Amino acid sequence: MAMSTTSLTLIVASAVLLIFIATLIALLMLMICRKSGSPQEGRQSDQLPTTIPPPTPNNPPLPTPSGPSRGSRGSRGSRGSSGTHSLDPSSVVSYSFSILIDCTNNFDEAGRIGPGGGFGYVYRAILDDRDVAIKVMKGNVTTENRKQFKAEVNTLSRLHHANLVELIGYCYEARRCILVYPFYSGGNLSDRIHNRPVSTGGPVGTAALLPPLGLVERVWIALQIADGLRYLHFGAVPPVLHRDIKSTNVLLDGRVGTELRAVLADFGMARLGERVLGSHADRSIAASCMAGTRGYIAPEYLEHRRLSTKADVYSFGIVLLELITGRNALEPALASAGGGYQALPAWVRSIVDCPNVDLLRTIVDRNLRPDLSTWPQAQQMALELLWLALECVQEDDQQRPNIDIAQERISRIMELQGKQVDKRQMQ
Repeated sequence: MAMSTTSLTLIVASAVLLIFIATLIALLMLMICRKSGSPQEGRQSDQLPTTIPPPTPNNPPLPTPSGPSRGSRGSRGSRGSSGTHSLDPSSVVSYSFSILIDCTNNFDEAGRIGPGGGFGYVYRAILDDRDVAIKVMKGNVTTENRKQFKAEVNTLSRLHHANLVELIGYCYEARRCILVYPFYSGGNLSDRIHNRPVSTGGPVGTAALLPPLGLVERVWIALQIADGLRYLHFGAVPPVLHRDIKSTNVLLDGRVGTELRAVLADFGMARLGERVLGSHADRSIAASCMAGTRGYIAPEYLEHRRLSTKADVYSFGIVLLELITGRNALEPALASAGGGYQALPAWVRSIVDCPNVDLLRTIVDRNLRPDLSTWPQAQQMALELLWLALECVQEDDQQRPNIDIAQERISRIMELQGKQVDKRQMQ
């Protein structure tokens, strides 16, 4: 009887031990599965869709992921199914796609501003009681335009200057890359220089022909662009190279005279100085990928991929020449000169080098002639801006001024003519 009791005890003990071991193994396997599963989920959430079809009435938007009715401030609270792990914005709103659908009336063409650019379509809307421009990426999401979107969000969210466009928010969900900016009713600088109608949103094709920019307004715009660039190169930490400065990337509000406000926009090509310049603002690097627009790209960058703050200064100099001459950065060359295109600096230098030429009548935009004939200081203002522009577009980048020097010189032009300018504007 003792033997059978002992045997029974051994059997029960063995069964309990087996159950304990099985439970322990199951717990260990569960822990291993969870550890191996979480990185995979993280990798999947970083994946971006391969295409972003433009929202049109014939292409209705995709179902919107569930989320808050209003976007959240910053990125840390909005990461998740939207796949924003590679975005690190600060102080901007992450809008839900449903909010943007609502304020644009399902991206109705009636609210589209202009024909659309390289990035995509722009829609005018009212969002959070603000007049905004909503920029929607179109077409395939390539590695390059995905990088542009991330650069724009991450760069602009940490930059704060009166002459840099404000990024209000963004959306990164439902196969859409969308940026939200304030709406600028004065259009872009290129349209204003060349007297093209400025698209205002509303019915397709709606545009307004605004008055030509006067000399004072052009110098004032130049000063504001230089002020924004000075902040990028010397005030931002780390410094920022814009790499795509051109007249279409300068936006204007609807005011006039020295009340007019200009902002530098489109930071999709921007590079942070900590990765580009190191600790010296004048240090150059070899850039493997070309960025910028033909006619505005500095020769050392175009030919040798050498990038520095002086490349931005060159592009700024082209914009100054546009402001003075009213011509494009590239113009069709005469057939007698072999055809093709002639760069704006080459055209200006060809006239400056000619003896006995009236520079003001030959080079300066005809829309500025009333200013030049009305008050004598206007001629001095135009010539000083012309000489500065030619210094900024020197072939040798070491001969170009830094943007802080250029900004100070334009400021002195405004100060010298200030009393005359103010008196004239009050008439």
